[in-house]
Amino acid sequence: MVFLSIPGHLSAQNSSLVGRIIESTTGKPLENAVVSIPDFGSTTSDDLGMYSFKNLSAGEYTVIAGMRGYQSSEAGIHVEPGFHRINDINLVKTIQDGDRILVIDRKRQLNQSLNNQRESIQFSKILNTRQLDAFGDETVEKAISRLPGVHIGRNGGANIRGTGYGHYNILMDGQPVASMGFGSRSVDLSGFSADMIRKLEVIKVATPDMPADGLGGSVNLHTLAPVGERAIEVYGGAGLHPAYFKYGGVGSRAGMHYSEAVREDLSVGANLKYQQGHYAWESLQIGYDAADFGNGFTDVIGRVSPGLHANQQNMHSGGVQLHYVPSDRVVIHLDGLYNNDNRVIEQHRNYWDSGGDWISPDTTGLEGGLGSYGYNAGRTDHNVHHYRIHTGVRHYLNRFDLEYGLNWSSSNANRNSYLFPFERSGLNLSINHLDHTRPAMYPPEGILLNDGTIDYRTLRFQELEYTVDDHRSRLLTGYVDAEIPFKNFSIKSGAGFHINNNQGDFSYTLHSYNRSLDLYRFRMIREGQINILDEDDYFIPWLINTSLARDFFEGSVPQFEKDENQVRRDSDIWNYDHSERIYSGYGMGTFQLANLQMIGGLRIELYEADYEGMDVEFNESGELMAAGTNLENQQILHLFPHAQMAYTPVDGMKMRAAWSQTIQRPDYRILSPFHLTTKQDFIIFRGNPKLEPMVSENYDLFFDYYYHKSGHLGINLFYKRLSNLFYESTNELMSGEFTGFNEYTFENSDEKASISGVEVSWMQDLPFLPGILGNLGTYVNYTWSQSDYSADIRPEEHMVFPGHSPHIVNAALHFTRGRIFSQVSYHWRSETMVRLGRSLQYAPSINQNNPVYLDRYESGVGSLSASFEFRISEEFRFWADAFNLIPAKRVAYDYSRSLYPAETDLYKGIVFRSGVRYNL
Repeated sequence: MVFLSIPGHLSAQNSSLVGRIIESTTGKPLENAVVSIPDFGSTTSDDLGMYSFKNLSAGEYTVIAGMRGYQSSEAGIHVEPGFHRINDINLVKTIQDGDRILVIDRKRQLNQSLNNQRESIQFSKILNTRQLDAFGDETVEKAISRLPGVHIGRNGGANIRGTGYGHYNILMDGQPVASMGFGSRSVDLSGFSADMIRKLEVIKVATPDMPADGLGGSVNLHTLAPVGERAIEVYGGAGLHPAYFKYGGVGSRAGMHYSEAVREDLSVGANLKYQQGHYAWESLQIGYDAADFGNGFTDVIGRVSPGLHANQQNMHSGGVQLHYVPSDRVVIHLDGLYNNDNRVIEQHRNYWDSGGDWISPDTTGLEGGLGSYGYNAGRTDHNVHHYRIHTGVRHYLNRFDLEYGLNWSSSNANRNSYLFPFERSGLNLSINHLDHTRPAMYPPEGILLNDGTIDYRTLRFQELEYTVDDHRSRLLTGYVDAEIPFKNFSIKSGAGFHINNNQGDFSYTLHSYNRSLDLYRFRMIREGQINILDEDDYFIPWLINTSLARDFFEGSVPQFEKDENQVRRDSDIWNYDHSERIYSGYGMGTFQLANLQMIGGLRIELYEADYEGMDVEFNESGELMAAGTNLENQQILHLFPHAQMAYTPVDGMKMRAAWSQTIQRPDYRILSPFHLTTKQDFIIFRGNPKLEPMVSENYDLFFDYYYHKSGHLGINLFYKRLSNLFYESTNELMSGEFTGFNEYTFENSDEKASISGVEVSWMQDLPFLPGILGNLGTYVNYTWSQSDYSADIRPEEHMVFPGHSPHIVNAALHFTRGRIFSQVSYHWRSETMVRLGRSLQYAPSINQNNPVYLDRYESGVGSLSASFEFRISEEFRFWADAFNLIPAKRVAYDYSRSLYPAETDLYKGIVFRSGVRYNL
């Protein structure tokens, strides 16, 4: 713990003032209300509504409390020597409830959200409960994309300010969360229900009292909490995706939240949530190759593969909360939460493979050539179980405030994947590639059924791919913080520990069935046929039931054979057991002079870790020679300086600037000290436990103007300088026992990257419009950014940083009148470069004579949704949501979308959900 001394000349100022800010009608604590004493200073209420002033001299004072959406309160008090507690300050809403209850409730919560943003020293952007309801998003991952600078990747995962997918820190009520990724530090936000969150906060600037992890910032999930008076909310609804109903069915959404002040000093809360969702999409994969037929290289089609993806997700979660105030000086809180996310991910894919046996761009070769036709059915059972307990105590003492607590978080993630492949080879396929983006392959005559499809009875079972991936994370954190406020300035310091153990078990096996097995022996999904992208050439005539196929495999394991050497070669190195310890301390000071606020501080983190990985070696014949474990350790000391200032020239306007540093620690799998030697292939592959974290030096400028009844205009400029980036290196060994071997490992790059941009946000009701249009309101934000990146594999070039999207737009138009609320929301992001080409390849349509780097891009994509709510009575509300109002098409392409579209995903059909909500 960091101890701070109190100057001796202030010892006489031993009086303090403590109280709560609460909403007059509900008794709900109000967070971030501004409380001030003229000529002394100001403070803000915390998440329990508590505020305090320290080191007051005895005498008369005026206490003023205010918050947007509430009438200001002013009270005169007399402070005696020693401790003094003022009665709770009740703030009254500026507009009372009645027939306009929906309007008032939304404005009130919006004002609280804006007030939180305004007073946050972490430069936060916030969505509260009502805003989350209005967007209708089911998961936190979808909801977070509504905030400036955030977009979601093609396969999920948030990217904040273009720093990369998953390069942010996840907090829950300000405390770290155990990782849920497979070999990574990520926390899957798509596995958390938005119904569990009362406030979603994206923190752009890390202050010294926060963990420094996360290049792009931190995502803080504020869970549900007791609201003061008795409150019961129950809701339920159902939804479906009609375009793919026969592959999924009806989804559901239900929950209950209970809160009550059972005594004056004790409040409790409990909540249960359940969600079941079905969604599907179609895809087309195209593999492009190049061949020389005597006149130079030309494009040829290597593979055409249409597919259908059908996913089912079941989430159930719950929590309990307890707030206990045994005295004026002490607040105790205890929170418990569990969250279970169970998914079934299915993939059905046909493929036509030319096999590389071309004699011209239009055919795969002579009869008996290498062309093949196949069908792959894939199934993944993905389960994540997360548990959390957090307890904390706050003391409001005469000279300082003291807070300490413990947080335990546990995650178990399991993923079992099955791929059932069926194939007929030896086909002389003809290729139609007149439309380069929609090529087709056709089999020879004589092997087709009457409907034009290949006889599925001739498709033979190939090697089954079975993957088991388990990740277990146990996290214990503790903290203690002390804050000493004086007139016009305050000092805060603290210390903490972070003990984390992560284990991973991975197995990838190929199983051969020792009997003849044809596709027709598997039960099919009734009416499973589908034309992918509505194209006749991309017809999937059968879809097998993957659940029954999985049961067949698990019940017939003795009839399958596997290569133990293959299992050890492809699996052992991805197993790990890591223990990490982070010990931290910080000190920071805040100085207030009239309208100017300055903050400075330093955070120190000592990182210690023990790593365990596998060491396996295979001889020239591919047989296992030796296997064992490697142990390594690492110790790094990090210093994180911080400085910021804020200036308020007039009421409602705030200008801020900040300089900070954040890091991104390497994932567990690449930190693991594994070592794979395959003498048959002259390859050595190893992890690197000495990797250092990536570092981001951050510069932020914020301008915010809060005006007239929930109006807000914000302009945020940012610049990030990234160093110590990770990359996979290749090195040919020139001496020693393994001369001539290629060694692959992971290194910190000497190259740097930069990301800069501007975020603009605007929020306002529009009462000045004529007639009924005066009930409209807006929510708009736009992010423009640019990046500059030089990769070690291509040091001569300046490129876009992978994962960076230069344009992101969110726009919402809502209508509120009487009992009705409705909103239309739009999200769009521009083209994104997601992967650098690591080697030169021939791509004749780009350059016929020389190979090029084929970087992978994702096209820009937009989504349109709508929500509606009608208040039937004071207690009952009807709600309805509609998503995918514009069918979303996402294209991943190499270098050029018009030349090499590698994969096209189509989400078609509108998704509907509706239900009722009951409030008591």
